[in-house]
Amino acid sequence: MDKVELKVSIETERLNALCFFMSSKGNTTPQKELERKVQELYEEYVPADTREYLDSKIKSPTNRPRRHPRKTVVPKPAEEMGELQ
Repeated sequence: MDKVELKVSIETERLNALCFFMSSKGNTTPQKELERKVQELYEEYVPADTREYLDSKIKSPTNRPRRHPRKTVVPKPAEEMGELQ
């Protein structure tokens, strides 16, 4: 599945203060925390059976990019290459 980017607005001074205090209290960022909160909202509001269905759809082999098989190179006999010994 494709991902969508959410846009959130905040005043520069508030974001700077948030970043400062988040970094002093732990190894996290506003981005990480927002992603965690969105996951919590998803788990709270989307029913479990729907989440399971979507997870199976995401993990489905048909949604994975196809890998092209590697070409096998068969060496030519010396006779065909004009290298008679």
